Amino acid sequence: MGILFFAGGAEFKGKMEAADRVLLASAERKQGPIIIIPTAAAAENNAEGAGRNALKWFRKLGAQRIVSLPIVDKESADDPVLSNQLNRASLVYILGGHPGFLEKTLRASRCLEALWAAYRNGAVLAGSSAGAMVLCGQYVDPWAQKIKKGFGFQKGMIVIPHHDTSGSSWPRMYSEKAPASRWIGIDEQTGMIGRAEQNLWSVYGRGGVTVYDPGGSKRHKAGTTFKL
Repeated sequence: MGILFFAGGAEFKGKMEAADRVLLASAERKQGPIIIIPTAAAAENNAEGAGRNALKWFRKLGAQRIVSLPIVDKESADDPVLSNQLNRASLVYILGGHPGFLEKTLRASRCLEALWAAYRNGAVLAGSSAGAMVLCGQYVDPWAQKIKKGFGFQKGMIVIPHHDTSGSSWPRMYSEKAPASRWIGIDEQTGMIGRAEQNLWSVYGRGGVTVYDPGGSKRHKAGTTFKL
């Protein structure tokens, strides 16, 4: 299994450079392409623009073999050409947007199967905002105001993106609907890197990560490591 990275949003504004360099260094060992998935932004017809923004950022950090895949609907999510590219990835970065659209589009598709294959083969798997949310076993769809089933790369955890600006009320609003899950609030321009099998996470970026337990909450600042 590869490394996982969960970011809280606003990821390409300069404060996540250290984290992204760690991801790129880890991906170099596998020598495959870097794949951007802008699917969540397609819900607002912004997949192309979001993809360009990600490409610009990673190229600034020295990435060369990098492409944004136009996975924007069920048909493209099932495209064997796109899934083959994804299968060979060394780093996959799933961008933010509409989590429900992202999950519905990739569900039961060739591209999701390829994402799992790449991850099992050691690829780095990163997600920001909606991208981070659907990688977990469950996620909040704020548009539907429901807890939905995610893709399960990290089980037992629900990511709260934009925790410092808009997401801090989610545990109070939704926790009764997902009592077995641990809620993880991630500030904007902040992320956590680790491995699912180890559950040891390092915090990077501008802000912090807040872990909600039945007895309260604990905040972990950038530069620290914690275990769930």
